[in-house]
Amino acid sequence: MIRPSRWIVSLGIPVLLCAVAGAGEPPRVPKPANAFAYPRTHERLTAYDEGGAVPEAIQRYRQQFTVAFRSEDAAKEAVVELAPLYNDYAWATSSRWDDNNRADRKMRDVLERHGYHATFYLNGVNNRGIDFSATGKEILQGGNSIGAHGLTHPVLSYLNCNRLFEEVARDRVEWEAAADTLVTCYAFAYCNFRNSMMGNAGQINVNRALRRAGFYLSAERQYNDNLFTDMVGLLLLPGDGADIDDYVHRALDDEAAHREFPMLSHSMHVWYTTPEGWAKFEGQLDKYGHNPDWWYCNHNQYAAYRYQFLHTQIAAPICDGKTLRVRLQRPLMLDLNDPTPMTVRVKNVAREDVVAIQSDTADCVPSQRNTDVFLFHVFHDRDMSLPAKIGLVSNAQNRPVLADGDEDPDFPGLQGLFSLHGDGLHLVLNNRTATPLSNVRITYRLPLSWKEGLIRRTLGEDIGPGVQWNDMVKPSSPTTDYKYTAGTAYYQAQVDFVLGAVAGRLHLDCRVKNPIDRNPSYPQGGFARLGLVPDDEMDLDRLTNDIRRDGLLKEPWPLKDGKNLAWTSTGDTPFEEPPLDPETIRTTGAFSCKESGFYILQSRVLSEREQPVGFLPSRDTVQRIFLNGSDVTGGPARLLRGRNRLVVLYHTRFTPQRRFSHYDGEHAGTFLRLVKPRTTERITDVRFEPASSD
Repeated sequence: MIRPSRWIVSLGIPVLLCAVAGAGEPPRVPKPANAFAYPRTHERLTAYDEGGAVPEAIQRYRQQFTVAFRSEDAAKEAVVELAPLYNDYAWATSSRWDDNNRADRKMRDVLERHGYHATFYLNGVNNRGIDFSATGKEILQGGNSIGAHGLTHPVLSYLNCNRLFEEVARDRVEWEAAADTLVTCYAFAYCNFRNSMMGNAGQINVNRALRRAGFYLSAERQYNDNLFTDMVGLLLLPGDGADIDDYVHRALDDEAAHREFPMLSHSMHVWYTTPEGWAKFEGQLDKYGHNPDWWYCNHNQYAAYRYQFLHTQIAAPICDGKTLRVRLQRPLMLDLNDPTPMTVRVKNVAREDVVAIQSDTADCVPSQRNTDVFLFHVFHDRDMSLPAKIGLVSNAQNRPVLADGDEDPDFPGLQGLFSLHGDGLHLVLNNRTATPLSNVRITYRLPLSWKEGLIRRTLGEDIGPGVQWNDMVKPSSPTTDYKYTAGTAYYQAQVDFVLGAVAGRLHLDCRVKNPIDRNPSYPQGGFARLGLVPDDEMDLDRLTNDIRRDGLLKEPWPLKDGKNLAWTSTGDTPFEEPPLDPETIRTTGAFSCKESGFYILQSRVLSEREQPVGFLPSRDTVQRIFLNGSDVTGGPARLLRGRNRLVVLYHTRFTPQRRFSHYDGEHAGTFLRLVKPRTTERITDVRFEPASSD
């Protein structure tokens, strides 16, 4: 039997995290040598948005409770603090299962039989043309939850910013509406949240998208390795049939790991296809199951508790005779999207010294656990509620006028439309029901081109029967940087309300296409391409000599089988699938690739002036860079005024011996940025034009 009581750590009053002010990269904090350890919570920085003061992703409210004691001495001696885990358990444990897999039903039954709960991380409701909504509803049974895994199972960090936001935000709203459930947790497809060249800058964009979309748990432990954010994390056990004992015991012996990530989660795919595979997995469940000192929960519950613990401020108690009065500022339940209460410890006194606990606004319930200290749970205020029904009204064409079909079956008679036109975002709610719409709170969720990620409105009055209500918001002027505007922008409005006696939520969204197909100062669409040249048919000496002689390649590339590879324009735009970041030159055009070989990419680069230039390429895929006939791969270069000839040699990263090597963001394309020397600042006064001849 595991003895988790050894790892109970008293953290005392949690310290409120502070946000990064400014767009620079957060400083790196050296990672301790310990395998799991991370800096203490108060040493982290959040990076869910950038630039000055921004609205908080989760709002707080004030709450107060009193603790009555047998004597004044007990009241003076008592220490009141928040427990790091619900019910002051030593560890939480759960499981994560990815993808829209029909076998999820069997996993649900197996987990329930062993006393576990899970979060199933799903792609879009109709991913690849298959409606998964019925299965999604069924796997919720038994105390499970749904998390998001990307609308199309994307290699997320290589997408343009608009598609990045849509992948995470739309996946969440689709599942909330399809299953009438609450989605707060995100697991990255292919565990990809960071690309090799953009580094922290790219991950900041990923994090901004997640926080704007309403997520606050990342199911990847490594998420905060380089960029410390306020996303809740956990420890994933080795998955898919691997042995877990060594990992578990190392984690249980690691106090720093326990302090930062007090959850062990089974993972990752329901790929057990034999009786022996299922038996091994169920044996692992048995070995670490039914421990009275562990919390068996789903990821939503764990995330909600940990986020509250890390972000709740507790004031110094006020002693009044035999009573302590305690004030909290804690995250709002409507933003947490989960009702899990906070557990409070009363220390330094005997359990029997605590006579009563009470709050005028919330339920306070003593814990049933028999521990050395008195424990009780503080629920959210009684006037708060979470939606029992959730709907979705989409406006893919960005129509400005409400139509008869703009309603969800969950709320017959409640019409809604969300659009962007003119100089603002427009929301229409038309209450054609017989009851008023009350307690209305609106959260506008904006793509990354806007300074504000979240705009909130709370209505001071009801929307009565027969009333059409209109709202218009004007966010701060968006950036004009094509890196953030490229492609089709996704906007979302979340309307929470009470209709009659039922709490509900209506998601409304719209998509707005940027009329600009490409910005020629970015490399996307500005190259001609030849490939794929197999590894054993790439003659680097010949290529180098041809470039040095002519500066620009013109002829097809002959292959051993007699075929010739011809030059083609990439013809790339931010609307082509997959919709890549504009600093990416499309190569294979697919994230999945099982071939190893080369692409030759070339462009005419028009510069307004002569200037020194540096290159930020994808280090793992770019083998050579030639400018005006010279190899400048590892050294300084200079752009001439007018036309320049640029050739890039790309090589796929496919390695058959490496698991999942056939899935990689850089299969689809390769990152390239022309920069001012010794900086990462992009040169903007250039134009990339595809070139296959002079």
